[in-house]
Amino acid sequence: MPTKLVCCICLDDMTNDTAIVALPCGHCFGEQCVDECLLSGVRKCPLCQKPYRSSQVLKLFVPLEDDCGQSYKQKYNELAKKAGDLTNHYQVLKDFCAMTASNAPIISRVNELVNQMAISQEELKGKTVIDKGPNPTKNPALQPKQTKGGKLLWKLFAGMKL
Repeated sequence: MPTKLVCCICLDDMTNDTAIVALPCGHCFGEQCVDECLLSGVRKCPLCQKPYRSSQVLKLFVPLEDDCGQSYKQKYNELAKKAGDLTNHYQVLKDFCAMTASNAPIISRVNELVNQMAISQEELKGKTVIDKGPNPTKNPALQPKQTKGGKLLWKLFAGMKL
């Protein structure tokens, strides 16, 4: 029965045209990859690191499928691209978190001011505001104003129309 093999060194599918060799440890690779390892001085199995001599390399004859579908090399390249994309997304999120952390005091202060404004608006809706801020005599923007109903209101902000 035909089988599908992949060279663990180059990740290419092995076909009937590929010369396959086995190392003494039993691991199989493409002959060209093992030859390149021997020429570079590497004399250990790429998978288990057991040493071997060139005289111990055996050529195998194995019936293989001609059409293996999508090759492992293609799958590896797709996964490597996805890993690169995820690494980029991670870096963006990491930078955003660092930026958010460095701006935390500013964000906190803005939230406090927004809450204070919301409280002030609620107080203005239904009742007279009693001076809770700076002394109105020291700040000309906060001068008392008489309304038609006779109630006394303070201007909270310069330019705010009551």
